[in-house]
Amino acid sequence: MRTRAKDITWTSFRTKFLEKYFPNLAKHEREAEFLTFQQGNLIVQAYTNKFEYVARFYSPAVTEEWRCMKYEGGLKHELR
Repeated sequence: MRTRAKDITWTSFRTKFLEKYFPNLAKHEREAEFLTFQQGNLIVQAYTNKFEYVARFYSPAVTEEWRCMKYEGGLKHELR
């Protein structure tokens, strides 16, 4: 049995994959983690790496300016 080949974009593949293998509860937990993420005891490089990781799971579209403000807001007070 043959099926018609269909162009698949990375975005559509990622969306379908996450819908199937990443439950909404886990997605919600990651989004909440992103919104409340703070540097704490992490060094700046570790904070940056973790920020980039948890930011991947935040689904609402945001501007680069908002993302930068979120990053800066999570830094220790003396680094802001």
